[in-house]
Amino acid sequence: MRINLEGLCNTRDLGGLKTIDGRVIKDKKLIRSGQLFFATEKDKEILLKDFNLGQIIDFRSLDEKNEKPDPVLPGVKYIYNPIMHEITKGITRDEKSNKDIVKMIILDIGDDLEKAEKYMEDIYENIINDDYALTQYGKFIDHLLVDNDQATLWHCTAGKDRAGFATVLVLECLGIDRETIISDYLLTNEYVKNDVHKMIKTIKSEHPNLTNVDNVVKALFGIKRRYLENIYDFIKINYGSMREFLKIKINVTDEKLNLMQKLYLK
Repeated sequence: MRINLEGLCNTRDLGGLKTIDGRVIKDKKLIRSGQLFFATEKDKEILLKDFNLGQIIDFRSLDEKNEKPDPVLPGVKYIYNPIMHEITKGITRDEKSNKDIVKMIILDIGDDLEKAEKYMEDIYENIINDDYALTQYGKFIDHLLVDNDQATLWHCTAGKDRAGFATVLVLECLGIDRETIISDYLLTNEYVKNDVHKMIKTIKSEHPNLTNVDNVVKALFGIKRRYLENIYDFIKINYGSMREFLKIKINVTDEKLNLMQKLYLK
């Protein structure tokens, strides 16, 4: 469920999603989001009072965090848990990365949609092959294993890739079916479309020779079903199942899995 906020476009409560065995994720416990820098005072009040926010987990790079720091919210624990250990154009979104990816579009990708999609597919595959990123995702899961009545919010910058994959891991742990997970993943396109359109407009005005910039930018700054399906295929080929991947690479033991389901399902 989208949380209607004034300054944040991609903040969602996972409550209400049904598991394969008929249970339901508890409301106001698990929240995915983009960056919180633009949260208004009203937004902060909603997160604190209506959602009883207890901890924020920040996946961004140091440059992203320093450029647009999270607001300090009274009583809320802030956890810095970066997923990437270096700038990754298309994933990180600090000022330098934004400039670099626009330059990459102009000089390298141009109007080649297939090249743009392949670039993002490679980034996703690199994440699930990167020991640092997987260790950080394991730490993220551990931060969720807190028995209290407060909500946890996790975010990157746009809330689509790093936070998106984190959400996939959470939903897999809780036993949500794959099609529901993919549907939740794809909802981000609707919520970030205004930012994507602004970038398209900017690039078009500066480089009118590019005729397919709409689709190229959407491939890089939006998300596609195939990005996630490719990850599922990779995991099946290399680990046999998502459960084995969670055990081996994210360190989700049976004990952790049972505790997580106890904490967040009803």
